[in-house]
Amino acid sequence: MKIASGGGSGCLALLILASVSGAAQNVTIYNNFLAGNTFVCCSGEFVVGSAFASANSFPGAYQAAAAFTPAGNFNLTQIDLALSFFLAGGKARGINITLNQDSDGLPGAALAAWGGLTAPLQVEGTSSLVTTVFPASTVALLAGKQYWIVASPASPDTSDFFLMNAVDGTGRGGRLAFNYSFGWIVQDVPSDGLAFDVRGTPTSEYFTNALRVPQIVDGGGWKMRFVIANTDQVPITFNFQFWGEDGASLPFPVLNGTPGVLSGTLEPGSSFFAESPGTASILQQGWAEIASSGQIGVSAIYQFSAGGSRDSLGTEIAAPSTNSAAMTFDNTQGNATAIAVANTNPTQPVTVSMLFATDSGVNSTISLVLPPHTRQAFVTASMNPTIGTSRGSIQFSAPSPDMAVMGLQFTSSGQFTSAGSYQ
Repeated sequence: MKIASGGGSGCLALLILASVSGAAQNVTIYNNFLAGNTFVCCSGEFVVGSAFASANSFPGAYQAAAAFTPAGNFNLTQIDLALSFFLAGGKARGINITLNQDSDGLPGAALAAWGGLTAPLQVEGTSSLVTTVFPASTVALLAGKQYWIVASPASPDTSDFFLMNAVDGTGRGGRLAFNYSFGWIVQDVPSDGLAFDVRGTPTSEYFTNALRVPQIVDGGGWKMRFVIANTDQVPITFNFQFWGEDGASLPFPVLNGTPGVLSGTLEPGSSFFAESPGTASILQQGWAEIASSGQIGVSAIYQFSAGGSRDSLGTEIAAPSTNSAAMTFDNTQGNATAIAVANTNPTQPVTVSMLFATDSGVNSTISLVLPPHTRQAFVTASMNPTIGTSRGSIQFSAPSPDMAVMGLQFTSSGQFTSAGSYQ
């Protein structure tokens, strides 16, 4: 939806974009580091070989492990770990890292392995020196399933640490396990958990329960602003995906960022602000969905500048897709209501039925068939001439909860605000 430089109902136009493909987004699945992917050296769980253990009165070879549970479905891209060589009496730094399935709450079978890594020699204090491993093939991580990062000695002389994120109780806790050659023992620690993160590219299932913004636009005087707030009690990660009107991935411009990429990590109660540049002469439009590992709130703010002293603004609150929604419209006195409807299902078309009821009691029905992941925008009076210059309400319905709806209400002078929608 757009305001042109002139006034009246001709101010509205549909914004159409032929989108191009964007790259898969690499997001944080789990992060137990301190801010800036740092940690405070040097406390942790021993990872030692049998010869070192015998020479230093350890009961046997030591393994250490840390657990994480993805909030969505991902393909693994990398793991970062805080490791250190134990200098006192140490002879070898060789350490093996595996990504393991869970087996009744304990580390189970390995899904991926990285052998013979060299743990760095850390120094006391804050550090960002991490060991990074990458999968050699596709490793799928499924929502709600617990996985383990396991550190094992690579040789009998190994003397290493899997380090904690802090040493004074200020670091985030987590689930860890250790095996002193007698079997795994699991502990949930309230603070100073083992320091690591896991990253991956989300699969489509990750976005099943995402929040949706059915209209995004940039250029031709328009710009978008996004406000993301963590309303959860724990740190969360968030990730945007942008789609064009034709359902293709959209490299939507992000100011001081990479087109089509908007993701981050938020502490409890914190917020993040992003915006599009709004400098292009060519209009782009599409829609967005926002997945997260916890509870968030997202506001989409539309801003239009016609070159005057005052811009026009409207705000839409991102919401989950639905199979039923309602909205009011007002086309009286030169006003006009424009609507965007998106099919959020990535594989199936959806039919959206719209029941228009004017305040004078005239009812009419129209429907749209939207292919997978597509979106359509229209001015109500143009889509349904029966309502003409009346006002009233619209009831939207779909056979499955794959519909996202929003509207903008324009005045005859070209100002606008959100029309609001109700689920």
